[in-house]
Amino acid sequence: MSVEEKVPEELTPAGSGGSRGGLSAYFLLKSIDPKKPALTFLCQAPTEESRSEWLRCLGLILQTQRDFLKAIQSPIAYQKELSKDTHPHPHHYTMPLHLGSSHSGSGPMRRSASDTPPARGEGGEGRKWWETPLPPPPAHSKTLPRPPMPSSPLDFNPATQPVINVHPLSESSVELALLTENLSSIRLCDHESGVWSDARWVISPHNGTIQVDDLAPGHTYTFCINNEYKVLYTVPFETRWQQEQFEHRYEELERLGNGRFCTVRKARDRGTGQLVALKQIPRERQPQQITRAEYNLLSTLMHAHIPTALALFENAPVPGTDTIVMQLVHGESLIQHLCRQSTITESYICCIIRQLHSALHCLHSQQIAHKDIRPENILMNGAVLKLIDLGSSVSVSTVVLPDLEFASPEMLTSPATAGPSTDMWSLGVLLYILLSGVSPFLDESEEETRAHISVADYSFPPEQCGHISVPARELIGQLLNTHADKRPTAGQLLQVAWFAEASCSEFDTERLLPFSARRKQKFKEIQD
Repeated sequence: MSVEEKVPEELTPAGSGGSRGGLSAYFLLKSIDPKKPALTFLCQAPTEESRSEWLRCLGLILQTQRDFLKAIQSPIAYQKELSKDTHPHPHHYTMPLHLGSSHSGSGPMRRSASDTPPARGEGGEGRKWWETPLPPPPAHSKTLPRPPMPSSPLDFNPATQPVINVHPLSESSVELALLTENLSSIRLCDHESGVWSDARWVISPHNGTIQVDDLAPGHTYTFCINNEYKVLYTVPFETRWQQEQFEHRYEELERLGNGRFCTVRKARDRGTGQLVALKQIPRERQPQQITRAEYNLLSTLMHAHIPTALALFENAPVPGTDTIVMQLVHGESLIQHLCRQSTITESYICCIIRQLHSALHCLHSQQIAHKDIRPENILMNGAVLKLIDLGSSVSVSTVVLPDLEFASPEMLTSPATAGPSTDMWSLGVLLYILLSGVSPFLDESEEETRAHISVADYSFPPEQCGHISVPARELIGQLLNTHADKRPTAGQLLQVAWFAEASCSEFDTERLLPFSARRKQKFKEIQD
């Protein structure tokens, strides 16, 4: 839709030139949607003043719609555009102070714009505020020597930590209200990068609280005090618009499930009624940059067996949580799907592996490895497979090991070298489990399991594996090769004889029930 202020005289009613404001009181409202018939409405205002007001209101409405579309299609770029401040006297706002302040209102304290004129360069031109050099740190600020590296920010339980109140002082500094007699160090982890560093801090002479400076607005941090106490906090920064856009666009419905790093909820698009999946990822579990990279990957992949990402909202629905809006997959996990059937055949398992191979081939052809192939990341909608959770594909973290049952030998020794061949090992483990109902390497302790994986120590016990065909055993043997470069690639996989010779003899699915129950209990313990 567009508004045109100039109206050709031949379009106006005869004799209108001298009535109720004349030609200048008219304007055109035109439809510019190329998919619909062209429509033009000739509108007349009673006066020129009314016409001006109507045009202003219509312009605001259309601009709001354009901004909303930009925010949905490219939220990160739109946020950067909004954050640009070209006003010569930028307004400064302070966050609510939870100290002994005379401010008694419930809202944030606001300071009016500074009366000081803007700085001028040598040529008299205005100098933008962000070009002003930062003042040196006060003499009483401290930067301590680097203590031993704290554990991952994921390795703490807030329920066992002392209460540490965090109050914003500005968009780059916070106050930690922790009473401790022997304060030796404060380190922080920026969840955007996942890197630990020394904090710049100072003890307030007035109330003994700790002020931490030089923080990045909008970033989420874990503060580690004395290498022991930890607290999570997101620095406020223009995040409300993202939350408002998210709330206006989507109605959250029931929870669909939990992953290692996320919660997945069903939602409805308020505008179109479309059902979508919301993958909500707290930054203390996955750094922001990993979530961005996962969204960028999912939004560009177009494959029948990989869900598509539709949008990314940062710091929404709440600060410190990022949400990827995704195509909703109607279905259930792979093991649940198989257990609902009384019997299955090798040929049916072969159809499932073909679809999984297709998704992996798409990733591997772009030199991308999934690195977390397991039954929980495979959903089935009828007979159609969807491979989900590509977070590990874009993560280079060596702290969090993927599921040990499906981990390859190289993942145990040098995770940084993991690549497409790692997925082929996991595919071999998955195929073994689907056909036998037991895990090939799992033992009573983690140490024993690792030892079995390192040398590919597995077998085909007759009780669980007597029905497995020779071609299937040969394929499993090729995939479970300790030498990554000797495993078949995704491009070579379909040339294996099993895909043409899979057995059609039936076997019962009860053998999968103990495996399914154990996995459910394992993930319940992780989520608790």
